Amino acid sequence: MLSDVLDKLRGAVMIVYPMGLPKYEDVQAILDDAEDLSGKQAGKEVIPVEQMQLWWANKTSSLGDTLLFPV
Repeated sequence: MLSDVLDKLRGAVMIVYPMGLPKYEDVQAILDDAEDLSGKQAGKEVIPVEQMQLWWANKTSSLGDTLLFPV
């Protein structure tokens, strides 16, 4: 699913910038999977997979929990 989104973004960038983006452009680094977050605020916001939680309706769900929806 994420690869589909990146493909659509890559296509949109190619339409808007037919000559391509420069290598220093953040969007180009994301598309090339070469984004370096060291020294940036966004690097401090990356959460390791083991510590991720999903919050919804004042409830928490950790990795491995099963989401059940009443019918």
